[in-house]
Amino acid sequence: MITEEQQGEYRPELYEIIEEIEKTKDIVATLKQYGSKYSSFTDYLRCVFDKKIQFLLPDGKPPYNPSNPSSVPSTWHKKHMDLRYFVEVGGGSNERSQGKRESMFIQLLESIHPEDAVIICKMVEKKTTTKKLTKKAVMEALPDLIKES
Repeated sequence: MITEEQQGEYRPELYEIIEEIEKTKDIVATLKQYGSKYSSFTDYLRCVFDKKIQFLLPDGKPPYNPSNPSSVPSTWHKKHMDLRYFVEVGGGSNERSQGKRESMFIQLLESIHPEDAVIICKMVEKKTTTKKLTKKAVMEALPDLIKES
């Protein structure tokens, strides 16, 4: 699979996508645009709005040291694949002890842009950092993303 980076185009960080959602008048079109392009973004949306996805992490802000924004070692685009270790749904979550899982989550937060880390912490709480991003808009833009039971 060719990643967005390998295609030679600029990949906006998650916080940059959220900033664009804040500024846009057509949220549905913006969600469609990024949702069709980045699985890291759709994973984020599912984690926030899909009730079936439950995190196996403690409540509250984890004790992490934010990375330096000018020299971030990784990105959410690369690290979103680790979600399987932090949720009940999906494989891999039972393979780790709770301490190891929490340690891995802190490492993830410390390796991505600090503004993305804030967004990911909110994601674990099933919240967004913007009121403009709603489940209704997500379901309109990406109707197959979240299955209501």
